[in-house]
Amino acid sequence: MTFSLSNFEPDYTLLAFFFIKAFLYTEVIGALGFIRMIVATRSAKWAAFGTFLLGLLALAAKYIPAVTGLTGTNIGNNAAQLIAAGDGMALPLAASLTFLLSAVLPGRRWWVLDVVHLIAFLGFCGLWIYAQI
Repeated sequence: MTFSLSNFEPDYTLLAFFFIKAFLYTEVIGALGFIRMIVATRSAKWAAFGTFLLGLLALAAKYIPAVTGLTGTNIGNNAAQLIAAGDGMALPLAASLTFLLSAVLPGRRWWVLDVVHLIAFLGFCGLWIYAQI
């Protein structure tokens, strides 16, 4: 009987989900929030500002403790807990919900941003469901 390493190869869809969840999704939604914050008016601008702040919070929690050497401190631990909340899904879903809120409030502009968000959200949720199976 021969031993094959192919049984130990990772599932590339799961690897894609983990990469997107860890490094892309919240930041991309935050960038969409920044664009909407610039072009929107009235209350949609404030919801987009919240989305942008969540994107900045995700960036800060991931990179500032490592860059500044605070990984073993309370600040680093709190940042790690923030990123890991809800199995790492709390921050991305919060950013998506605040961007969705900016889409339904008065003052929304550039519906293309909503289409991009919808495509990203459906893809992200599809990968999440695949990861749960």
